[in-house]
Amino acid sequence: MVDLSMRLTALANQVPVGSRIVDVGTDHALLPISLVEAGKVSRAIATDVAQGPFQAAVANVRKHRLAEEISVRIGDGLASVQPGEVDVVLIAGMGGSLAVQILSQTPAVTATLRRVVIQPMNAVELVRIFLREQGFELVDEQVVFEDGRFYEILTAVSREEAGETEVDVYAPFTKTPSDLELAFYLGPLNLQRPTPTFVQHAEHQLVRWQAISASVQQGRSEESKVKLDTLQARIQALTLWLAESQSKVGMPGDR
Repeated sequence: MVDLSMRLTALANQVPVGSRIVDVGTDHALLPISLVEAGKVSRAIATDVAQGPFQAAVANVRKHRLAEEISVRIGDGLASVQPGEVDVVLIAGMGGSLAVQILSQTPAVTATLRRVVIQPMNAVELVRIFLREQGFELVDEQVVFEDGRFYEILTAVSREEAGETEVDVYAPFTKTPSDLELAFYLGPLNLQRPTPTFVQHAEHQLVRWQAISASVQQGRSEESKVKLDTLQARIQALTLWLAESQSKVGMPGDR
């Protein structure tokens, strides 16, 4: 059996039993191997754009004697996947803008997905905006702290998968532009159901944004002023949320 990190375990936990999955940027194919060995999925696709990780995935799949169950393919994003071939995509360990690019480049494949599980290394707000624009509903958000770093994991489902239970998770954050922006950056579900780890992540982000604000203040261009105003509004919104979050953390029903 493959031993997964906390981050990869959290991703694997978001895969429904019986799913047809593709792991994009699979590297050593750890996620597909773990999911097949656990009996959660019977077949999987593992893709990578680089020859080195592709060969590593092939070798690891053969080592675990799963060549019949896991198809290892080389290709850019979802280019090697046919529409309807999978219903769940896993994208982890890459930038948010690249994750959005991967889903945008193959609209025919993306349109057939029922669930998207993404762990972006940065620009997570771009992922949330894209998912919302494409009609995917966020159903779970998690923050995992591992090896000195916070990782955000987003799970979204298609309108067809959500069915009658579809809700606008951003509705509570539409009163002001800064509230909505905060939800894109930190997550509407995280903000509504904060865990202690998420609060630590939010505090870390606040310090980071304050440092960026101090740097932007040195600029004199009109663009710098607009950026500063937007950033300071976001800082104010997060500061207010943190002040109010004390009573929310650890309440029954929190993840």
